[in-house]
Amino acid sequence: MINDALAKEAMAASKNAALLQTHTLNKPANSEEGKVPGEKGTSKEDPSASSLCCGITLLVEEKNIGFLIGKGGEGINHIRKVTGANIAISSQVLRNSSEKTVDITGTKETTNAAIAFVIHRLLENSGYNPTRLPYDPMSDILPLH
Repeated sequence: MINDALAKEAMAASKNAALLQTHTLNKPANSEEGKVPGEKGTSKEDPSASSLCCGITLLVEEKNIGFLIGKGGEGINHIRKVTGANIAISSQVLRNSSEKTVDITGTKETTNAAIAFVIHRLLENSGYNPTRLPYDPMSDILPLH
């Protein structure tokens, strides 16, 4: 059973992870991001900033994926509809792991909203399963000989 303190900690961690791991796929053409061309030391708010494409990959224990998806896809489709984010769930676990990837893409706002909805949905699961075998990215690095 997941207690309230753990749920709050997970939500805070997800927000921090979203800030640290969300990456911008589309960047302005000029190298001085946000600067008004020809002006030094000034910047302007980019009106298209909310339309930038962002993405994040969450790792979820495979035993929790069924609950996330829901009966007939209702759970994940609801999150897609409410947030407007694109969500793709891998069909296979990661190598040497019991985790699947949940890829979320969209604008900064839709991506962040989808992260919160996914985590909230996972925490609603009374049969939540902790990760049995966490993914280790080092297992995908080939040794040099």
